[in-house]
Amino acid sequence: GEMSEDERLELDNTYAKNQSFVNDLRLILKTIPALLQKESV
Repeated sequence: GEMSEDERLELDNTYAKNQSFVNDLRLILKTIPALLQKESV
């Protein structure tokens, strides 16, 4: 079916939020090992 402009924007916003959340998560996961290494040295 056809999506209205509003629905499409809503979907884009949700997707963008999820993307940035995933990026944050990746960044955190990358950072944690570095922090742990610093601690153990």
